[in-house]
Amino acid sequence: MNVDDLVWRNGSGGIPQKLVDALLDQGRLDLLVETAHRREDWPCAQGTVRGLCAAGEFERAWSVIEPFAAAAWQPALRAGADVLLRWGRTTQALELVRPGARARTGGKDEHDAWRDYAEVLVDAGLVDEAIDVLTRRPHDERTLWALVEVTEGQERDEWMLDLLAPIAEAFRRDPNTPRSVT
Repeated sequence: MNVDDLVWRNGSGGIPQKLVDALLDQGRLDLLVETAHRREDWPCAQGTVRGLCAAGEFERAWSVIEPFAAAAWQPALRAGADVLLRWGRTTQALELVRPGARARTGGKDEHDAWRDYAEVLVDAGLVDEAIDVLTRRPHDERTLWALVEVTEGQERDEWMLDLLAPIAEAFRRDPNTPRSVT
């Protein structure tokens, strides 16, 4: 499997999502597992993983998603981490999506890889670590939004207000100057 094929199959040329959903609704999970392995089809793999996780079959779900993640394609890395988290393999999930662990491709830049890592940290119950990861990154508008989004509902509102207030004030004075959260 290579990344170019994955990108192409994600955009078009794969099994239509409606067909995958219909097969899931009909209980044809084994057919989807076989097809995902044989055709290396991303939409099919996504639906298959969704069905397997819903059935609590995390080992089989990982066997479907792992070849895609092995290609170091960022959407597959994130999906793989979600499977591993649901399977109770937190350390392995974090290692899979940790930026710098593998080369990333597939249209997601370094910022998105760090954001995915922070989101997996939050999903693993490591909210403060996620905040720490993002506050150490160079900060632009997308990083600041990522901080807000990963902390939403995590009882960190006061901390975030304290962190972002000086940046907002500096922006009001000069919107063209880059900001950092340090």
